[in-house]
Amino acid sequence: MKLKILIAIFFFLSLTVCFAQNPKSKKKKSNKPNIVKTNPSSSISEEEKIDMEEVERREKEASYYAPIRYAIVHNWIFDELVVPERRMEILMQPKQLNEINLIKVFDFIKERFPTPMRLIINVHTSLATIETPEEFEMAKDSSDSRFSHTYGKYKTAFYMRFEDGAEGFEFDYGKPPGFWRKSVDLPNSKQLQKK
Repeated sequence: MKLKILIAIFFFLSLTVCFAQNPKSKKKKSNKPNIVKTNPSSSISEEEKIDMEEVERREKEASYYAPIRYAIVHNWIFDELVVPERRMEILMQPKQLNEINLIKVFDFIKERFPTPMRLIINVHTSLATIETPEEFEMAKDSSDSRFSHTYGKYKTAFYMRFEDGAEGFEFDYGKPPGFWRKSVDLPNSKQLQKK
């Protein structure tokens, strides 16, 4: 009888040890994203929250993520002018349009597009103020003010680098419709070398 009890205990213990070491019995980590419960009255859906969390995770994992978001919409070179020039239209988020960010964006663009020396950049914060390629073609031979209804509604900026290397920009700040305009003269390498 004692032998039967010992065998039963041994059998029970061996099953327990085997079961505990069996990888199938362990809980697997889920690859599903964590779902954050939100207030039902929230304007963001569960799917959007999961997507935003995924974007944030990927941004953290990325080796490089530009801290200032901008897109080059138009990039023209006018070689036929007496002084060749590049004209660009870029789009930025309104909340990022400030003096420090604009200096960084202009530095990025100047480094990427060093020629021709004369450079003009118009910065927009709304697609409503940017011409489509078709609109540009239709209006290139006329002075059209079809965007006048957007003046004062959206922040803008204007940058210019002259052929002698002098450069500066103006930008809007404040809230619509009472934007203020600030001008900034930038020191350039040629001016600094003369001093």
